[in-house]
Amino acid sequence: MFQAPANNTVNALPVVNVGRVNRWLKDAYKFRTMYIDGNDRLIADREAWMEVLHGSIDSDPRLTRVGRFLRRYGLDELPRLFNVLNRTMSLVGPRMMTRPELLKFGHRIGGYTSVLPGMTGLWQVNGHSRRIDDRVELESRYINNWSILLDIQILIQSVVVAFSVAA
Repeated sequence: MFQAPANNTVNALPVVNVGRVNRWLKDAYKFRTMYIDGNDRLIADREAWMEVLHGSIDSDPRLTRVGRFLRRYGLDELPRLFNVLNRTMSLVGPRMMTRPELLKFGHRIGGYTSVLPGMTGLWQVNGHSRRIDDRVELESRYINNWSILLDIQILIQSVVVAFSVAA
């Protein structure tokens, strides 16, 4: 893929990240988009560090140039199609979360852990709000109102969002 040579000139880690996420998804594939010393870069940039502490960051110093491009167009998550093919993920569903993020779901955690994570979902097509409360609300709404029709609507919206970002 075009990303491998460009990113490996920046650092020598594997191009596809694999991480333990939750009890269903042992390996979550995604293109690596950050520098090896990304956290050090963030700590060195006081303004960016403060943005992260407040739940948002506009110009992340941890991202490589190629990584910034991949994330902007959602291409960093294409390797997750392998997870969909081996049925550890769904095309549509709540976004994967880390364990600390899951704790923010509070009493709604049961709903989240009852479904497979998805490559796209209600939260993604509604603007990726950086507020955790918005995310919890949208993910819970998806889980509580799931239907084939809702999945089809989200897939269509995902295509529209992807093309509107590219335009």
